[in-house]
This record gives sequence, structure tokens and C-alpha cells, in this order.
Amino acid sequence: MIERLAERYADSVPDYNLVKYDYVAFPLFKVLLSVTVQQRKDIGVIEEFVLKLLDAEVSHVEDMARCLGLDKSLINEALVNLVANDLVYLITGKYKMSDKGRESLRLSKMLEPEEMIYTFLLDGLTGEYLPERVTMKAKDVKQNNLHSVLKAIDEPKVEDVNFQELSRLIKRQQKEMMMDGAYGDLISINSIHKCYTEYKKRNMLVFTHKDNPEIIDIKIYEGFDRVAEYEPIIMRMENEGIRQIPTDKVLQLDGNSSQLPTIVPKEVLESARENKKKITHFKNLEESLTQRIGDQESRLEEDVYSSSEDKISATQEIKELKKQLGELRKQQASNNQLLETYNHRPLLEQSLKEAKSFVVIVSPWIRFGAFDNDLQNLIKSALRRNVRIVIGYGISEDDAENDKAEKILKEIQQQKGIGKNLTLIKLGNTHEKVLLVDGRYVVITSFNWLSFKGDPKRGFRQETGIYTEDEGTINSTIESLQHRMGIDIRQYLTGSQSVVNN
Repeated sequence: MIERLAERYADSVPDYNLVKYDYVAFPLFKVLLSVTVQQRKDIGVIEEFVLKLLDAEVSHVEDMARCLGLDKSLINEALVNLVANDLVYLITGKYKMSDKGRESLRLSKMLEPEEMIYTFLLDGLTGEYLPERVTMKAKDVKQNNLHSVLKAIDEPKVEDVNFQELSRLIKRQQKEMMMDGAYGDLISINSIHKCYTEYKKRNMLVFTHKDNPEIIDIKIYEGFDRVAEYEPIIMRMENEGIRQIPTDKVLQLDGNSSQLPTIVPKEVLESARENKKKITHFKNLEESLTQRIGDQESRLEEDVYSSSEDKISATQEIKELKKQLGELRKQQASNNQLLETYNHRPLLEQSLKEAKSFVVIVSPWIRFGAFDNDLQNLIKSALRRNVRIVIGYGISEDDAENDKAEKILKEIQQQKGIGKNLTLIKLGNTHEKVLLVDGRYVVITSFNWLSFKGDPKRGFRQETGIYTEDEGTINSTIESLQHRMGIDIRQYLTGSQSVVNN
């Protein structure tokens, strides 16, 4: 999940803040190329014996037929095939074996030119030659609402295809697939049969300088592995005015910066801020303990320790380290926590998994992040457990993604057995997000708009949230939500529902 990546590398660029993380579609040219290769094929049985006789200087057809006990017509037919493939030649009435024929006899393979369609990928940014692999089509990119990076190179013509690069790619692919000679040696590049654009999904993290937000930096990852070669290309194109970095769509809530509501007591905010300062220290300790545990477990698995006493000592050390790690994680679990943008999605998923009675979600838009299949399934699973889910949403602005999510949720509402547990309420404009779970804790989120290089139409929407188990804040939130949504939330604790008189 990209939120895990964002959390891990949020502080990876000194003096910069992480302001955006997103799945991004990187372009690839899928090229179907007509090529001629020197294909290795099995030599026929008679052809192989004829080559062996020629190697032994038996060069007349009659002598070959007598040695093999075959009719001369079969020998002549074999010689015709061998001559056609340049393995044998006729000189002064005698057949001689060529160097190519000797190589074929040594390999028991016949080298024969063959035209074929070879498919490879050309990276749309770096121009790197890549073997064919699973990619995304343009319609998949659009369907998944992914930001797509523009190409930095032109669509290749046949004269642009580099013979050496293609030859190396073919050989590398044969080696990796352990299929030596599967394609043969490249002889010529004939024509481009087809060429079209497909995409590879990667992760992009966007950072702005703490003192000057107009200074941007990015990092690109495949999973958790950085692919830095794309970063300077994207930044160069962006600086040339070619939009490559994903930004957020401006909504009504982005007109002004929004602070956390006054419903959150000052002492709760102060407690959350203090806990935030401890997080880096806790993370470093946790990584150190986890590393030490992993090292000791590896040594035990590799049977490094020679004596039983050393093994017992290592086992005890692992046990003690795990105990320390558990205690450290308990210390990190605070009743009041400040949340960054990347913390919200994992917390929402955890809430839907663990909720016992009810979940209330209020959001400016109904899609609250990536409204994907995983989130839909978590909602359905909670509904099957008879968890009441209430979703209040506001700003739409003809947002296609918002409409799509609303349609899906209304379809869930119609499903037999679970739909009765889902309530959707359109609130009109709302400028914060709220997550209330079982009356045990509440998450209240505000938004801050950071324009991209001063462009009011491009920017990054920052979410700053607070998680709290403070009873006063929870009660105040329930009262506020009941008034705004017209539902008696407290009744969900007993499994019933009523309407509050406004």
C-alpha cells in the first residue's frame, strides 16, 4: 500500500516536507518488430550422417549411399537441404562441408534464417529496451483514475531501433528464461509491425522545501524499491512547463486554510503534539530492535552457533528483544495522536476491520481516498458483522469519481442482508473529515491547500488529523454529528436508530 511507503519515506529528504503521494502510470512503447534471426534447428538424421561422412572425407554420393545402406535419392535430397542452408557446397564434382556446416555438426543444430515477430518494450522516458511483461492499457489507467506521465521520447521508427541494444535484449531474455537459442541470433531488423503505448504503475512521492514551497523534489518507487533514473527526467520536463507531477483538483474547501475544529480541547491537541515529537525516536528504536531480532534469527537458521549453550543464549536474547519491542509498541500507542495525510487510509481500514457496533464517516467527498475494491470489501464485511455504517458527504462539484463512489455505495445499500446497515446522508458543504468508531475513538481532520509553484489551479491538499480517545471530545463530536445528520448516533450502541428533532 502506498500509504506505508509514504510513512516510511516521509522524512527521507532533509529540509523537505512530503506533500503528495500517488500511483502514477509511466508510459512504455510496446513494439512488435519484424526481425530475421539465425534460428537453430535440429538437423535431420540423414543430413547429420551425410555431414559426418563429409567430415571423414567421403564426398561422392555413391560412396555415401553404400556406407549408409540408403538409396542415392535420399542422399541427394539431404545434400540439397544442406546446400540450401550453406552447410555444404559443391566444387569440381565433389561435396565439401563449409565452416557453417562444421559448426552445425558440432552443435547437432542447423543454423537457418527465419523471419519472426519479436515483441519488446521501450521505456517512454529513458528509452531503455525491456522484455515484454504485464502492462496496463490506456483504458485501465483511465478506469483507475491514475495520473499518467507524458513521454520524453518520440514513438520509434524502424531506423531508430538500435541493433546492438535489441540483440543484447534477446540474448538476455534467452539467458533469463534458460532458453538458449529460443530466438536465435539477430540478423536484421525488417520493419515495425505494430507500436502502441501501454503503462507501468509506479509510486511517486512529492516533496516541497520547508522554507520555499516552490522548490520541489520527487522520488519514484516500484513497490519499496527506488527507481531514481526517472526523477531527473520528470523534473526537467516539469521545469520546461510540461506537467508531469500529479496535483489535486481545487475544491470549494481549498479557498482557505482550515484549522482543527474548536471541538478538540487545547490539552488534547497539546498532548498529541508532544506524542508527535516522540515518534521519530520510537521509530529508530523499533527499527534497531527489529534488525537485531532478524539478525539473531538468521544466525539460528543458518546454524552458525556451534555449541548448544550459544544457541540457548541466542534464543533467550531473541525472546528478550521481542519483549522490549512489544513494550516499545505499547508506549507508542497513545490516546492522542497527530495524523499525517498518509495515516488516514490505514486507520480507516483498521477501523472497518475492528468496529463492533458502528462507524460514522463524514467527508467533503464520498470517495475519501482511493475508493477501491479493498475498501468496498471492508465496508461490506463490516456490514455483514451487523456494524452500522453512516456516511455523510458534501462537496460534489460534478466530480466523476465522487459520483462513481456514490453509485457503488447505493448499490451496496440495495443488497439483501447488509444494505439495511448502511446509511448515506448528503450534508451539503462540509470542510472537515470525521471518523467515529464505536464511541471508542474519533478522528477529526482538517485541510490545508498548498499551491504548486504559486499556481492557484494546481496544488496539494494536506490533511492534518487528530486521533483521540478523550471522552469529552467523543461526546462533543457525537452531539455535533447528531445535529448535522439528523440521526441519534447513541442508539447504534444498542442496535436501534431514531431521528433527532432539529
